[in-house]
Amino acid sequence: MILNAAVYFCAGVAVLATLLMIFQKNPVKAALLMLAALLATAGLYLAFSAQLLAALQVIVYGGAIMTLFIIALTVTPQAWRDRPAPGRAYGVLG
Repeated sequence: MILNAAVYFCAGVAVLATLLMIFQKNPVKAALLMLAALLATAGLYLAFSAQLLAALQVIVYGGAIMTLFIIALTVTPQAWRDRPAPGRAYGVLG
């Protein structure tokens, strides 16, 4: 009974985080949602008694790949942050 609840909870978190990640406009938030989906997948592995896969999921994907993504986001151009704030003139001209 508890195992079923853990599986459903981790699967729900993984699906929800993945869907939110796909439709996220901010790349940093998308990377954090991807991390949540990866950790939920590791929780699924733990629920199915695959401790080695869960540990590898956290170390390789949660640690190394997400660190690579965050570093890549910090060195890319800041064009996605430099958008002007929406103002009255933009609404009128638009």
